[in-house]
Amino acid sequence: MRPARRRSHGLAALALLCACSADEVVTARADGAIEAMIRSAGGAAPELPVVGPHLNWSPFLCMMPPAARALHSTVEAEDGHGSKIYALRSNQGEAYMKLGTEEEVELPLFTVLVKEAFAPVLHAGENAPSPHSTPGWELAASQGYIPFAERDGLTYRTGAPRGLFVMLRLPEGTPDTMDGWAFGTVDAAGRVTGAGAMESCIRCHRTAEYSGLFGWREE
Repeated sequence: MRPARRRSHGLAALALLCACSADEVVTARADGAIEAMIRSAGGAAPELPVVGPHLNWSPFLCMMPPAARALHSTVEAEDGHGSKIYALRSNQGEAYMKLGTEEEVELPLFTVLVKEAFAPVLHAGENAPSPHSTPGWELAASQGYIPFAERDGLTYRTGAPRGLFVMLRLPEGTPDTMDGWAFGTVDAAGRVTGAGAMESCIRCHRTAEYSGLFGWREE
């Protein structure tokens, strides 16, 4: 877990980001400005509200950029983003949950979406805590969600952190974005490993139904 002082710094930086004008963002140099914004969003992630009542499974095609390897390395390849479970955090969670409903929704500038990803670990217990049980209440109160997810009749819990996957809404026309959406990845150590118009993200999000977003999925 990040130290409290670092998290507070992340929130302060995110607040400054959100205070920028649209003109300032559009005219900023994309190479350094967007990376700084992704870093600020990553630092603030633990303080952002959790969206939705449960964890989700990440889609297979989206993954963290691979780390550099030494020559003749025998490191096994990653299984991809699909081997992770995640909590979704946002400063506009209520609006995000309305995507796909009858209510017309437009997420404002400087909307931040962060997938907080974890390795899935098979749960050895008989049952995972229920949202209606005392352990479930305590877990949700302490970290914003109950850290369990189900797939194919099996229950998994969150294991080692696998990094953050960030989307940040900037004005349309901002360089190095997809129609104003900037993407970023932050590894488990807090290092920004990708920022801007990341093709690995865009190839899925360009077809998303809600202007680059998939909306909340009930599972």
